[in-house]
Amino acid sequence: MTPFLTDIEIKTINDALDKKILNWEDSNIFRWLEWGSGNSSVYYVNLLASKKIHFEFYSMEHNPEWYKNAKRLITNPNFHIYLFDYNKYTRGELVYTCMKKYVEFPRSLNIKFDFIFIDGRKRVRCLKESKLLLNKGGILFLDNAERAYYSEGMSLFPSGHIIHDKKWDGWIFYND
Repeated sequence: MTPFLTDIEIKTINDALDKKILNWEDSNIFRWLEWGSGNSSVYYVNLLASKKIHFEFYSMEHNPEWYKNAKRLITNPNFHIYLFDYNKYTRGELVYTCMKKYVEFPRSLNIKFDFIFIDGRKRVRCLKESKLLLNKGGILFLDNAERAYYSEGMSLFPSGHIIHDKKWDGWIFYND
């Protein structure tokens, strides 16, 4: 299953993963975090499994349909998905609380991540949260980076760069 990403984004991410995994030690666990599940979840869980490394893949999802779809398509035991369904709330305060949990839940896992993929809701807040969660040497990717209102979060990572394409832009940061 191909991710809903441009070819250049997929190539950039895959090249970054190949470089990162090239000298990966068997005793280490490669940890992936994403906000927003979808075709990319299926693709990257399968890709990591094909690399024959020990990995854990954590996905934060707000949409019940995407959640069910990911659960159905991904049977790998190293895939962990969490649903934060704000649609079941009608009052603003409850929606805010649910989305706050969506953004902040990964911190409660008390682990750092080697790759963070942001393609869901609350992307600026997810970028801010990533400052606390990204391992040294880790990689951070933001989809749809052409949207001006994401610049606030991207500015926290001054050495990140845009991946230009005719359709839309991605953005990648290497935490070297």
